[in-house]
Amino acid sequence: MEQDDDEVMGQADAAEAAVRQAEAEGLTLQRSESKTGYRGVTKDCRSKMAKTFDATVCRAGYKVHLGRFATAEEAALAYARTPEAQAQVA
Repeated sequence: MEQDDDEVMGQADAAEAAVRQAEAEGLTLQRSESKTGYRGVTKDCRSKMAKTFDATVCRAGYKVHLGRFATAEEAALAYARTPEAQAQVA
């Protein structure tokens, strides 16, 4: 159980760090009505891996995978860094 608590605390720290980094870069983590709460972010509930959040963006009509992340906020930061996301905010 202790390891699970450590993992949860680590994820909370990583989520906070991602939010702070977005602010530092002047980026917006785009909220959505999805289960993850962020645009471009999905969660693979079937995965046993530590990184269960996927970030994707639609580029030139194709879905582009940006990576797998431990928290939704980290995935949202990857999405926010894309030109497509920045154009949506502008």
